[in-house]
Amino acid sequence: MALPIIDLTSPTVVVDVKKVCLESGFFYVKNHGVGDDLVREMFKMSKAFFDLPMEEKKKVEACEATKNKGYTGMGEEKLDLEYQNGGDTKEG
Repeated sequence: MALPIIDLTSPTVVVDVKKVCLESGFFYVKNHGVGDDLVREMFKMSKAFFDLPMEEKKKVEACEATKNKGYTGMGEEKLDLEYQNGGDTKEG
C-alpha cells in the first residue's frame, strides 16, 4: 500500500485528510509552503535531539505539568489500548 499524499491546495483537502486518517493514519503532505531548507534543518535538529544521552532528553520529559508536551521514551506510550500488549517502540 502506497502512502497517501495530501495536497493542501486541493479543494477537497478536509475530506481527504479525514479519509486517510480513518483508513491508514499516515500521509505525506505536499504544497504546504514550508521551504526545503527549513525541512532539512528541522530533521537535523530532531536527529541531534534524539542522539542526546537519555539524561538530557529526560530534562524535557512530558508530564502532567507540561500538559504531556515533551519527551517520551521508548515503550512509555501505548496508543492502542485495546489491542496493544506493550508500549510503543518509538521515542516521542
